[in-house]
Amino acid sequence: MTEGASEQGRGVGERSTRAATVLAWSLAAASLVLLLTAATLLYLNRSAAPASVDDPIWLVYALIAMGAAYPTVGALIASRRPSNAVGWLLCAVGLAQAVDAFTETYRHYAEAMDLAGAEAAAFLYGINPSLFLAIFVPLVFPDGRLPSRRWRPLVWLVVVAVVAFLLVPALEPGGPDPLGVELPSNVYGVLVVVGGGLLIVAILGAAASVALRLWRARGQERQQLKWLVYATSVVVVGVLGAVLLP
Repeated sequence: MTEGASEQGRGVGERSTRAATVLAWSLAAASLVLLLTAATLLYLNRSAAPASVDDPIWLVYALIAMGAAYPTVGALIASRRPSNAVGWLLCAVGLAQAVDAFTETYRHYAEAMDLAGAEAAAFLYGINPSLFLAIFVPLVFPDGRLPSRRWRPLVWLVVVAVVAFLLVPALEPGGPDPLGVELPSNVYGVLVVVGGGLLIVAILGAAASVALRLWRARGQERQQLKWLVYATSVVVVGVLGAVLLP
């Protein structure tokens, strides 16, 4: 009886692992397809309307190539450690970035070629969480769990901050909104300030969680955290700049 139950448990575990592997690599494949489509549309945009994209072509292609790292690394982690939230978060960040690149390039292409969906693409681009989802990664890195239960309120703060910040372009007066929902200018201004403030607090809280883990960690975990600090420092500076400069 015990051996039968043990074999059944192993069978269920193997099926769950296979399902997680298929899902993780499916998300990665979808992200890569969207990124390749975005690169193709970018080339077509340059041919149809050279002024439609202001950034240097090599820089945009480099950013698209860098975007492939998130879903690829995420799929590797999620397929081998399905219970670790880090892999799934990286998959989500990668997919969001791929959608971000696709909607932005399609918007320019649709406008240049007078195709349908340009306004919808602009709206989806504006509300895309993209790198904001990456704020969750430091909170659970590297074991997929929070440092302690006391950090749960910060998770909810991050959720509220991301949602509030995504509502800004969705409700902007005169902005691209196929739903036709707009806020009065004064209310919209308050939402911008509150969303930006919450987002800054969320970023600082995530950084504090990494600092606490780094202070407590030893051995391999400490080395993993050092690499995370190196990688996310660029993201943190970029996001803070995007929030503060406007």
